[in-house]
Amino acid sequence: MQYSAANSLELLQFIKNDDKQAFNELYHRFWEPLYLIAFRKLKDREEAKDVVQHVFANLWLYRHGMTLPDSPEAYLFGSLRNEILRSISRMLRDRQRQEEIARNILPEFEQLIDPLYKKELLQLLDKQVELLPDRMQQVYRMSREQHLSVQEIAGQLGLSEQTVRNQLNTALKKIRVGLREVMLLAIFLKNIS
Repeated sequence: MQYSAANSLELLQFIKNDDKQAFNELYHRFWEPLYLIAFRKLKDREEAKDVVQHVFANLWLYRHGMTLPDSPEAYLFGSLRNEILRSISRMLRDRQRQEEIARNILPEFEQLIDPLYKKELLQLLDKQVELLPDRMQQVYRMSREQHLSVQEIAGQLGLSEQTVRNQLNTALKKIRVGLREVMLLAIFLKNIS
């Protein structure tokens, strides 16, 4: 079968019957237009790629239950719209969660720790940061000390925004593990004194 000659509806029919070559043809036909729309809306290359991958992954995963649409193009672009909305919703939830932690949890936590423990914790935090690999440490300091956005850090260091996010997430995980015991000890000592 010559898949390049098939129209989109025929490709979907083949995909519904587990035809991987038809899926590859549809993927190559529509990946770039879908990506360009996603990037225009999200302004983030890696997130746009992820969104398009979700569209195609869902198409393959749910192919057997799919009702063939009148317009496969409209179906794909509608799926893309839904994935973009989910992505924006996730990003907003993450931002809201960070703001909520900063507003509600951190002030209470700081009240539990007297200035002496706070100073010690800051020193321990600095030691944990110094243990990070050089590039990760640089990304972390640019974010937390210079208050630069992911986009600004990526631009200055010549990295993708997703790489910067990954570096920050990994740095935070490593720092949390290093500080967890010390923070628990500080809270325990405060509560028994």
